Amino acid sequence: MTTPGPERGAPPVSVVMIFLNAGEFMAAAIDSVLAQTFTDWELILVDDGSTDGSTAVAQDYVRRHAGRIRCIEHDEHANLGTGMSRNAGIAAARGRYVAFLDADDEYLPARLQRHLEVFAAYPEAGVVISSDLYWHSWQPGTVAAPDQVVTLWAPHNVPIAAPKLLESIMATHGAPIPTPGAVTFRRDVALAAGGIPRVFRDQYEDQVLLCQLLMRASVVVLDECLSRYRQHPRSLTARARQSGAYRPGRAHAARFAFLEWLQMAVREQGIQSPQIDRSLQRKLWPRRHPRLNALYEASLDAARAVAGALLPPAVHSRIERWRAQRARDRRRHMPDAREPS
Repeated sequence: MTTPGPERGAPPVSVVMIFLNAGEFMAAAIDSVLAQTFTDWELILVDDGSTDGSTAVAQDYVRRHAGRIRCIEHDEHANLGTGMSRNAGIAAARGRYVAFLDADDEYLPARLQRHLEVFAAYPEAGVVISSDLYWHSWQPGTVAAPDQVVTLWAPHNVPIAAPKLLESIMATHGAPIPTPGAVTFRRDVALAAGGIPRVFRDQYEDQVLLCQLLMRASVVVLDECLSRYRQHPRSLTARARQSGAYRPGRAHAARFAFLEWLQMAVREQGIQSPQIDRSLQRKLWPRRHPRLNALYEASLDAARAVAGALLPPAVHSRIERWRAQRARDRRRHMPDAREPS
């Protein structure tokens, strides 16, 4: 299967921003693209059926920056979810490289420049990944946790052949997963992978795309923070956690759908990796043994409850402080919102 190359005269990089009712943060996200030190880009805004003022915000930017910013939408202004919206943005992109920025996040000024410098230095690379700032302090006075720079655990500033980084992420407990705003990739690699399956409507679609890339292309990881991942209660992940559809560290349907897809995709790609196979078998164990897993989770909850009731207050307080510190140390590498599986 052949895939179309970049259009003649097109900018080298297409930034894709999908949005759904993101009017509160969207202007700041777009402004962070306009503020880039690298200026030869296009911005594609993908409207996933917004019903608030987001569509008007997008159209205003298109009017003021004609030729650099475009806005597309699904037929009949439909809401098809994040997976299909990312696919639409990749399909509409004219550049050789594609970078995502979600409408509630922001780029730092050198973000595009640094990624394109890496592609220039390593033409064989298909993916560049940088660090993220998990951004709690965006609203002064309401900080629930300290800001944290999250860096992918990998050799830095050197090409890593496929699928070595995927093996490392899957095999290492607690390994961080980059957010969409931290990743730039070659458009032809993503198109050759066939796009994000429709089943990944609102969860794990970015991880599906990342795995598709890491199975097929070499990657360079930068130990530089170049984007800000806004933490707020109205984000898609936060709402999924509140509804119970997303349970960090526990079994849930979206997680299993991703793991089962990955198991099939690895086989179809002909990847022989004992590390990935063992990791997937371990992580899919609760799916294969739901009753045993339910008993296991219930026993953990009961043990915590009993310990909390029986321990002297001073000991309980020390344990809670230790657990809180351990959680903070772990979040320095991977906050709960971006667990790998």
